Amino acid sequence: MSQHQHAPLPLEKLEGVPQPVVSLIAALLEKDPQKRFQTPAELLKFIPTMASAIDEGQNLTRQNLAQRAVSRPHRFS
Repeated sequence: MSQHQHAPLPLEKLEGVPQPVVSLIAALLEKDPQKRFQTPAELLKFIPTMASAIDEGQNLTRQNLAQRAVSRPHRFS
């Protein structure tokens, strides 16, 4: 269990995938639940931002995505 919690994600295997998509995947797989999107609606709100970043050739960092997820109130279903 400890190895799973501390092992880095194998994101290098996503060669050829646009960087904003890789950052989004990393955020979705974040080990700290507070750093993930808390609802599907939050994720859906972010999709246009990611699409714009891809279209404009901009990078999105994991930290930016995590901050965006954390900045929203935590909801439990």
